Amino acid sequence: MKIKRPTFFTLILLLPFFAITAPKSSNAHENNESIIQKAIENQTRPAKDRQRDIDRKPFKIMSFSDIGPGDIVADIGSAGGYYTRILSDIVGSTGHVYGFNGKEFARVFKNGNPTDPIAEEHANVTSIMGTFNAPVFSKMLDAAIIVLIYHDTHLSQLNINSEAMNKALFDAIKPGGTLMIVDHEAELGSGTRDVEKFHRIDKVLVKQEVENAGFRFVAESNILDNPNDALNTMVMMPDVRGKSDRFIFKFKKPE
Repeated sequence: MKIKRPTFFTLILLLPFFAITAPKSSNAHENNESIIQKAIENQTRPAKDRQRDIDRKPFKIMSFSDIGPGDIVADIGSAGGYYTRILSDIVGSTGHVYGFNGKEFARVFKNGNPTDPIAEEHANVTSIMGTFNAPVFSKMLDAAIIVLIYHDTHLSQLNINSEAMNKALFDAIKPGGTLMIVDHEAELGSGTRDVEKFHRIDKVLVKQEVENAGFRFVAESNILDNPNDALNTMVMMPDVRGKSDRFIFKFKKPE
């Protein structure tokens, strides 16, 4: 069958467009998963971190985050750097990780900022001791993660303004960038009631607060769900530690 001349030329003109916009193969996704797996299997990670992998499930968490090579990422509340180290290997030499700790926790860090030694060992890591009320970074972020510490921003003794923190993170993240939050789940509708007593927070409240800052909620993961957790126990108790029911939210900054 012959193709009419106008149709033929139309197809020729559209070919570059299709070449550019054609869906990517699964190779990129598989390659990123391979990078994540290697980061987790890195034997230079502290033994205490690797022992926590079974409960924290970092491979699935990092896969859910969509963070990959070349990304600029902030680990908010990085503490001893469990995720800072993993992120350093994932983003690679073309990316960067900011391990951010708040001076509000300075009384806990008796030997100085615990992320400082990680920055000394990794060229692509910067250790920051700032305030949760106004986290600042020298480069715009592709992503930020807050793991098991968002609830602490509601502890009365710390005087942290979670609204100000969320707005600062919104300003620090690029349009289209990601904010991921992992935290210990409290009973729905409980608000901040269990923050002081159990170190848990109502995920409905977290979602509302983050959306109020301008982020758009895009996904929730059940990777760390534990239906056997009654949600009425202090998460640091031996029988619950590492096994609490934890929610995982992913938000995007609108483009």
